Amino acid sequence: MTTDEKIALAEKIANQLIGITASDWNRWVRFAESAGLASALRMAQILARSQSLRPGPKRSYEAIANTLPKFGELRQLSSQEIEEIFGYVTRCLVGRGAFINETARPSRH
Repeated sequence: MTTDEKIALAEKIANQLIGITASDWNRWVRFAESAGLASALRMAQILARSQSLRPGPKRSYEAIANTLPKFGELRQLSSQEIEEIFGYVTRCLVGRGAFINETARPSRH
């Protein structure tokens, strides 16, 4: 897969990741790098259903669990290529301000 193809795939993934926090995404990516994509997706599915998580992290893991399985081509790639694509996803999310604010509190106007 060329760099342009990796970036295009990352943009498609990032466009579907809605309601995700930077810390949850980065935490999940680190887990995927160490445990592998399949294990990381299972973890995201479990955490998305967890009753003990706060709403923000739960939304993040729901977004991951619902989005990444749509991109079956990831399963055909090496772990190094997946890490590179996830790096591009992070850049896309940061670039468009797509991460939700983890510390935002409702205003009291």
